[in-house]
Amino acid sequence: MSAPRHVFVTHGEPIAADALRLGIEERYGWAVTVPDYMEVRTL
Repeated sequence: MSAPRHVFVTHGEPIAADALRLGIEERYGWAVTVPDYMEVRTL
């Protein structure tokens, strides 16, 4: 399985989402972002 180019954590309370972001970054070394409320990204 290849790594994703980027991961967006869009579910949960901000503190929990950030903890998940850190866990993914530490475990897999993937680029992860927790977008701000109403932030829009073009994929």
